[in-house]
Amino acid sequence: MTTKKQKIKRLFKILAFLILGVILIFLGFFIYLNAKINYYKQTIDLDKNKLTSAYLKPTLYSNNGDVLNTIKAPIIVDIKSIPEQTKNAFISIEDKNFYSHSGINTKRIIKAVLTNIKSKSFKEGASTISQQLIKNTLLSSEKSIDRKIKEMALTQKLEQNFSKDEILEIYLNSIYFGNNIYGIGSAAKTYFNKNIEDINLNESAILASIIKSPSFYTSPENENALNERKNLVLNELFKDGKINEDELSQCLNIPAKLQTNQTSDGLTSFQNAVISEACEKLNISEKELISGRFNIYTYFDQEIQNNLTSSISQSSPAFNIGGIVLDNATSGVCAVYSNLPNFASLKRQTGSTIKPFLAYIPAIDSGKYIPDTPILDEKININGYSPKNASGTYYGYVSLGKAAEKSLNIPAVKICNDLGLENCKNYAAKCGFEFTKDDNNLSLALGSSQNGFTPITLAGAYSSLANNGEFEPAHFIKEIKDQSGKTVYKHSSSKQQTYSKETAYFVNKMLSGVAKNGTAKTLAKLNLNLASKTGTVGIGTNGENSDAYNISYTKDKTFLVWTGSDDNKPENLMPKSINGSTIPTQIMFNLLEKTYKNKKTENFDVPENIQSVYINANDYSNDHKLLLAQPNTPDRFKMEIEIPSFFKLNAYSEQFNDEEKNELNKVKIDILSQQFIFR
Repeated sequence: MTTKKQKIKRLFKILAFLILGVILIFLGFFIYLNAKINYYKQTIDLDKNKLTSAYLKPTLYSNNGDVLNTIKAPIIVDIKSIPEQTKNAFISIEDKNFYSHSGINTKRIIKAVLTNIKSKSFKEGASTISQQLIKNTLLSSEKSIDRKIKEMALTQKLEQNFSKDEILEIYLNSIYFGNNIYGIGSAAKTYFNKNIEDINLNESAILASIIKSPSFYTSPENENALNERKNLVLNELFKDGKINEDELSQCLNIPAKLQTNQTSDGLTSFQNAVISEACEKLNISEKELISGRFNIYTYFDQEIQNNLTSSISQSSPAFNIGGIVLDNATSGVCAVYSNLPNFASLKRQTGSTIKPFLAYIPAIDSGKYIPDTPILDEKININGYSPKNASGTYYGYVSLGKAAEKSLNIPAVKICNDLGLENCKNYAAKCGFEFTKDDNNLSLALGSSQNGFTPITLAGAYSSLANNGEFEPAHFIKEIKDQSGKTVYKHSSSKQQTYSKETAYFVNKMLSGVAKNGTAKTLAKLNLNLASKTGTVGIGTNGENSDAYNISYTKDKTFLVWTGSDDNKPENLMPKSINGSTIPTQIMFNLLEKTYKNKKTENFDVPENIQSVYINANDYSNDHKLLLAQPNTPDRFKMEIEIPSFFKLNAYSEQFNDEEKNELNKVKIDILSQQFIFR
């Protein structure tokens, strides 16, 4: 019989064997690791040229396979010209023991492992500045144990061949700061208009903050987040004894501000959007993408880009400006130009450009409206909401098509109220618009939303009209390959029928009227098959405008032009005279003229289920009703209209009597253009 003492002795023996086994496993691993590290140190060259050219990644390709020259060569600075407080800011937040470790911080690795185990994630990194430099310049983006061993080997080799200041200098001259900016010298010049030696403590902390997520922290809408990150850097500097309490207190009270008049060379907005999309598709950080030397294939079209650039440059307004061109067949973005480097992701109020998706499309798709449906344009009050037309004028009964041409507000609000705002929002949501819980007011029909929408969202939505109601989100990237040529992402088309082909046809017809007779009638001189919509957002106390749009599309391309403020500050608003019909439409005219010079534009598709019928012109003109004409109604009292097969007209009207005929003769009707002068 086994005694209790014998059981305990046996357990201790088993435990001893287990401990010995673990020790032997770890010992074997470290022997293997050390052998591997020494092998790679001897067999892999430390190429200084590659170390100093990290800014040459990633590589972007155009639609026809040409390499896009999107990289601005950095301003290379000497480590001696970088202020001590600037170097300290990066070291405190990135690698506190930079000057004392030999390239690999063992304590930091153990701490990161324990943190990851505790949080059940693997987000906590442990790379030193030296490791980051090696990873960014000499190694692939592959995530494997072998690649990590190579990183450790080359890091040790780096530390043996370069001084700490040399390593820090190469690192600071190569890291990415967003907006196509590589290197701390270029970042100082772009964000503060200063040489690196003139950067102060607060600005140093800002630069050290940006590199964690460059596109996020350099976006104007994330200014508060940048300020929080900057304060974290300052507190780390204080903990490390690099600044005193007075310096900390003083800088904590200075807001984190980047230079707002950044200029774009035309490709910066495009590259920023590509980088953002690539990170999303690959589920990696900007740091990983930049260092991964990926090859990214886009829809970029140099000819279209040149047309867009010259059209905008030709106008040169004193306000922010931007343009986007989308290929309708692929929903791929083929050109972007703006003085704002983050233009493609800039969320702004849309004004009337959202009306087709919240009013016109839901109206026609419901089977209750057609472009000829009369709507009373009048003063209204719906539960305390009293919108007005931009002109302050009310036109009485107008057709839905005429309301679109004049961009009248009352008909759009009435439609949303009639069909139900949630129903209308569902249509817009299927076309890419994402609403917040606070977007629940009828003012949404006129473009007043909680967060606004990006130009990419707008362009993608309008592209669905050219595609007969099929929607696919606009995107920049066709394919991504790693440096070995392996495809790691490939776009797959996701077009979906979001509203009927007949509805698309009628809205195209309505917006073609905008380009011929409406708020964008300047474009009529081009004699192209195109549709257009303007939009203006007025927020100033004296009638100033914050945003102005023209969005136009042909069968093959969608074009968006915007001008306005990116911050809504009173001093940055546009005068009332600048609206969607003025500068944006003039730029659009130039852009379309260049794009379709000596080219023809196809007609928009006509679905099979479109019917031509005759209605009673007297009922339409005098009673504002859509009623079928009698078979024996005289031709001069008939009006021909088009309807979709799912639209049901009311029954025949009564025969005309003499009094009605006299009334009808008082009304001038131009059947072709459907221009009506009502009594």
